Amino acid sequence: MNTVSVEKLAHLTSEKIQIFLRIILVLSIMLTLAYLDSGYLSIEGGMGITILDMFFAVLVMNGIYYLLLFKYPYAYQSLRISVVAVLDILASVYVMYLVGEISIYYTVLLLWYMIGYGLRYGQEIAYIVYATIVLSWLILINSSNFWIENPSFAYSWLITYSILPLYYFHIVSKLKVTLLKLHKEVESSNYQATHDPLTNLPNRTSFEKKLHELSEQNQQFALLFIDLDKFKNINDEYGHHIGDKVLEEFAHRMEDVLSYTARLGGDEFVSIVDYKREDLLREKIQEVLDVIATKCKSTNLILSASIGISLFPKDAKDMYNLKKYSDEAMYEAKKRGKNTFVFYRDMQKEG
Repeated sequence: MNTVSVEKLAHLTSEKIQIFLRIILVLSIMLTLAYLDSGYLSIEGGMGITILDMFFAVLVMNGIYYLLLFKYPYAYQSLRISVVAVLDILASVYVMYLVGEISIYYTVLLLWYMIGYGLRYGQEIAYIVYATIVLSWLILINSSNFWIENPSFAYSWLITYSILPLYYFHIVSKLKVTLLKLHKEVESSNYQATHDPLTNLPNRTSFEKKLHELSEQNQQFALLFIDLDKFKNINDEYGHHIGDKVLEEFAHRMEDVLSYTARLGGDEFVSIVDYKREDLLREKIQEVLDVIATKCKSTNLILSASIGISLFPKDAKDMYNLKKYSDEAMYEAKKRGKNTFVFYRDMQKEG
């Protein structure tokens, strides 16, 4: 299953919000122009298309855009954001060109584009917006009669568009670095809270959460309680530093052969195994024992383990008893000479 990054999710949310903001903006401009002089909406641009026609086209395109976000939420996301940003600016500048002197009321709109796109989508999109605005503005003030006749206004806004965003980009860049640092610290803190520092396996807290999630899904699985045999003797004879190496290597082996293993503490581990048939499950657990019995590369010690197995929901539907039964089965495996596995169901039949 492919995972979607937090950044892509945030950008998708911003795109949806921006569609509604764009619709509100278009409607407000339409009302403003109609209030000032309804004739502004009838001004024709290229191919006889009026400003009112353009506004309706923008509204329809935003509706289509919103529907496409549901069907293809992450397809070409960066590209489409960039294209939409450029279209926003070009459409706005073209309307400013058509309305002449009224365009002075909408100059701040371009600054809003710079700041808005930068905050929502980051520095790369902000630079595209910045370049598009500066170039579009240069074209506008050299082609619109109103701006040609008012060069002081035209070039004061050009300076504003050219210089003010550069300071803003600097602030955004620093903010991004700070946010990335905080994000890494939060990730590190979360990892430390849910993982064992020695083996990097999930810890008891993570295991309990995993178990709860699986119980709510109501799908069968096996809970394996694994205890290394004579691990205390290894610590006493070779020292705890060797014991730690043994635990680290054991954890790597479990990760290779099973999809989920957690360390509860000491030499006690639990694994969760999905299965379809019990005979195949027994073969899998025997494979686990064979892997454990391989000589350690770091210490040359040969390990063994005792494994107790309980089945959900066949043995228990509540997690307390499921854990209790796998623990009891593990101790039964110890009694039977270690280096073996015992199913709680088998204990019940034998009893």
